[in-house]
Amino acid sequence: MRQFLTKSIVQNRRMEIRMVKKFRRFMAVLCIMMLCFTTYAFAAETSTTSVEDQDLTAYVTYYAQNYAQTYGGASEDELKYMEDNSVGAAKELAEGIYAYAKNDGLGTLLSMGDVDVARSGDVYTAKVPLTYEKGNMTLTFEMQYLLEDLRVTDVSVTFASTAAKASLGATMKQAGINTVIGISVVFLMLAFMSILIAQFKHVNKLTAGRKNKKEDTASEGIDNAVSKIVESEESAADDLELVAVITAAIAASEDAPADGFTVRSIRRVRF
Repeated sequence: MRQFLTKSIVQNRRMEIRMVKKFRRFMAVLCIMMLCFTTYAFAAETSTTSVEDQDLTAYVTYYAQNYAQTYGGASEDELKYMEDNSVGAAKELAEGIYAYAKNDGLGTLLSMGDVDVARSGDVYTAKVPLTYEKGNMTLTFEMQYLLEDLRVTDVSVTFASTAAKASLGATMKQAGINTVIGISVVFLMLAFMSILIAQFKHVNKLTAGRKNKKEDTASEGIDNAVSKIVESEESAADDLELVAVITAAIAASEDAPADGFTVRSIRRVRF
């Protein structure tokens, strides 16, 4: 009987030890599971918070470069297709680039410059410079972290043609040449007018000499007219005497009174 009781006590003790070990194992496994779950939850929360709060400049730069390479290097047909089949910011970007690319207005894409990213609050602004054969283009993206992702909220496209710059330079050069020519003409005209005004004294002398000559000529004409008048008066007096003599001779030859006829003209006859 005593041996049986001793054996029973030993068995119970062993069972208690086994139960304690199992309980300890269970508690250890439970603690490990709770620790893993807590770590995962903390990591998820930390990850979400860091994505929303961290500096997203690298992501903005990456997205802006991808957009610039995809749309900036596309052909006219591809841009037209994307314009007709896209929505939102992608459609605006395709429309903006196609407006300059149509009719071969850009040429081949030569290079893409460094992306300039600026942040204002939760809004990121990225500017991407593109160099084409016929000018320089700048793509400006505005991005925000919305709905657990970085999204483009606005797009603008600007283009500066190198032909327009060259034309402006040529225009300015031509304007400078025209200005120099205009100033030169003005100074030449002023010099000519100065010389012309200086010659007025000689003109006055010439005018005075002609005036004196005309006065002398007029005086000679008056003298000639007076002499002719005197000569004509003397000739008229001689004619009257001749008329009287002829009238008397005719009257004597015809035995008629002198007032019976009138002498109207006298014509000299040479024999």
